[in-house]
Amino acid sequence: MIKNLTLLILSLLFFQTAKAQKDTVLLYMKNSGAIADTKDSADYFRLILPPDTIMDRILYPVHDFYLNGKAKKNGTAIVRSKAPLVLTFQGPCTTFYPNGNRQSNIIYDDHGQEVGNVVRFYPNGKLYCYTAHFFTDKLLLIECRDSTGKILAENGKGNWIKLDENTLKFESEGPVVDSLENGIWHGNFDDSSKYDCLFEKGIGKSGVGYDKYGHAHPFTQMRVNPAFEKGVPDFIKYLSGEIHYPDADRKNDVQGRVIVTFIVEKDGSVSDVKVLRSPDKTLADEALRVVSASPPWHPGLEYGLPVRVQYTVPIAFSLNDAYRKNQFNTDNNN
Repeated sequence: MIKNLTLLILSLLFFQTAKAQKDTVLLYMKNSGAIADTKDSADYFRLILPPDTIMDRILYPVHDFYLNGKAKKNGTAIVRSKAPLVLTFQGPCTTFYPNGNRQSNIIYDDHGQEVGNVVRFYPNGKLYCYTAHFFTDKLLLIECRDSTGKILAENGKGNWIKLDENTLKFESEGPVVDSLENGIWHGNFDDSSKYDCLFEKGIGKSGVGYDKYGHAHPFTQMRVNPAFEKGVPDFIKYLSGEIHYPDADRKNDVQGRVIVTFIVEKDGSVSDVKVLRSPDKTLADEALRVVSASPPWHPGLEYGLPVRVQYTVPIAFSLNDAYRKNQFNTDNNN
């Protein structure tokens, strides 16, 4: 299971010219949010329409469709980057199940975070839950029902069942008081692991995670990010000490940022290192070399159990003015 620490939707497609920006863009997508390599490997497709120049010059209408042509998601998004393409949804958004029934009504703020009232439904059309984000960083749990319509929690009090937003698989359940988790919650961490966690006013305090062998892993923090020795800053220090500026790029004054993504595995090793963007292949190869050779990390933890965590790191290659001046003089003297 991969826990993403980034909300970027990355694309290998580009807006080629100013004229192309006025045209509808078609993307073939995977359920993970990544761009599909081919049409046949896609889970759905996305249409990005040009913004309404009368109403809004910033927000692009976005329409997702299942492969059978039925609507999957309708909303608007701001384009954060064009190469690679990065979209952030803003404003009202409606999602649909493959059978055509409404799945959710969500409002996104300027940062792509859910805000205000959120309503979700079961595939049979019945209400699943009603939550809200108001004047707090905590999600307020207002009302929850089972698939038959039976009320489980009402007015922020009762028993709540959390389901995966896409698969509707059971995730956890527990008591709700004043619209917040309060008391012992029981959950499935993945297909083979479980946990019990004590919540107080919406904050997970402590508990025990159980791996697939039934071994107990007590915890006092629900989530712990991977740590490179003493933390991520030390990873940046590691990169600074190991990166070697390629001679050809120095001479040709090639500079820029290389965007690298990688996974910190459950055992702390680094895997699946990829370059998402680079000024040229030589800088990309150097960034790949150094990140791939990274010493082991302390793995990330959730509910006391190790998890895979994905990171995206920018590595800056920059030549200072003193080097440029010296290089210029050297070249002129040859």
